[in-house]
Amino acid sequence: LNLLFAIIVGPICYFFLRQRDRLYLLYFVAPSLAVLVTGSLFAYALVSDGITTKQRTRQISWIDPATDYHLSESRSTYYRVLGYGQNIQIDSDTAIYPVRHSPTDNPYYGRNSGEGLLHGEYVDTANNQLLSSGFLPTRNQVQYLTVRPWSAEKSIEVDWETTQISNHLPQAIRQILVSDDAGSYWEATGLAPESTVKLLPCKQAKQSLDQMLGPTVLPNTTDIPMIQSYNWGSTTVGSQVSMLEDRLQRWSQHLPKRSFLGIAEVDRGQLGIADARVVDSVHVVMGSLP
Repeated sequence: LNLLFAIIVGPICYFFLRQRDRLYLLYFVAPSLAVLVTGSLFAYALVSDGITTKQRTRQISWIDPATDYHLSESRSTYYRVLGYGQNIQIDSDTAIYPVRHSPTDNPYYGRNSGEGLLHGEYVDTANNQLLSSGFLPTRNQVQYLTVRPWSAEKSIEVDWETTQISNHLPQAIRQILVSDDAGSYWEATGLAPESTVKLLPCKQAKQSLDQMLGPTVLPNTTDIPMIQSYNWGSTTVGSQVSMLEDRLQRWSQHLPKRSFLGIAEVDRGQLGIADARVVDSVHVVMGSLP
């Protein structure tokens, strides 16, 4: 765009006005075009991005009904459009890790390059963690991985005698697949919080599993940042995925016996920004049955 603007306001306007003996108008045309182009770019940015911070998140909740132990993990990407006083607010019982988009090590002399490190303001209060300034830059994407353990007396219950499943989670479950003792698949849809529905035999288990775990849930491996480690000339390369993400990847091929996997509503309490515009987000609930 800059090159196109320079060509139009430079040689094109110059020769156009000189042929018409109006070369003096160049003093007015050039700044007028600059104001017009700058205003158009600003208007386009407002239309395309809006003024609200955009967020894309993939949440995974590990549910263990036998012990009432649960673990919620969120990988969230933030894009702040305007630089006003906004921050990411995370509960104090949540661990938060920044995810780099480039390798963390410098291959030369075995030293860390330190490039791309985040610098911002971090405030730890009694109930919350606040990240602002460089931790949420303007018009630049940042990604964080959060992990929060929690407990509840009830979560997912399956009654095999009546083949019914109950949802005691605070989020509704759109679709869920359950594997029984024999490894056969059952499915249910539309589980509102504190509701019970009938489990039906899943005739096309692999197709249903692939449909649930689309590109939003399981991104292409080329989109995952890589980590590198150099040790005496050898290089070790791996992807920045957590153990829970790795388990989801393995379960996407086949569910173990007495396990379940479903798609639930996004837990907005873990977004970090209350008024963010959430796009292309998903919440996976998975776990083992007692």
